[in-house]
Formats: sequence, C-alpha cells, structure tokens
Amino acid sequence: MTASAERGQLRTIIGCCNASGSFLPPFLIFARKKMQARLLDGSPPGTQATCTPNGWTSGEVFLNWMHFIVEQVRPTSDKKVLLL
Repeated sequence: MTASAERGQLRTIIGCCNASGSFLPPFLIFARKKMQARLLDGSPPGTQATCTPNGWTSGEVFLNWMHFIVEQVRPTSDKKVLLL
C-alpha cells in the first residue's frame, strides 16, 4: 500500500503482485465523498477505485479489495491463492 499527500489530498494505492513479477491492476482510494469516473483517467486498464472521507482504507474498503482480487485472480480449489 502506498499513500501520497500531494497538495493536501491523500490518495492510497493498494497493489498486489507475486514473486514472478505479475501484478494486478491497482486499487485506488481517494479522499473525497463521491467517486467520479474521471478520477481513473490515465490509470492502467482494470484499475478500480473508491472514496473515503480521509483517503485511508477501512474494513469495508478492505472487503471491496478482496472481492476485487477474487474477480481478477479467480481462485478455485485447484488454483489456490495465498495472500500475505
């Protein structure tokens, strides 16, 4: 997870990669009340985002990110995933 407080606005990026160098699209958290599609302009394909009042993660955001991982990785009983 990375945070940037540029110009007084906090943005958090949750990233996920594996040992072979593959990675998932980023999951962004903006410090604002309402998500707008233009916030994703120029972001990598598949990027998802949400907003919180302070730009930090929360329990609800973590669960949203976990659903995002499941959508991207599509684990099965034969294709297990260990998240550290």
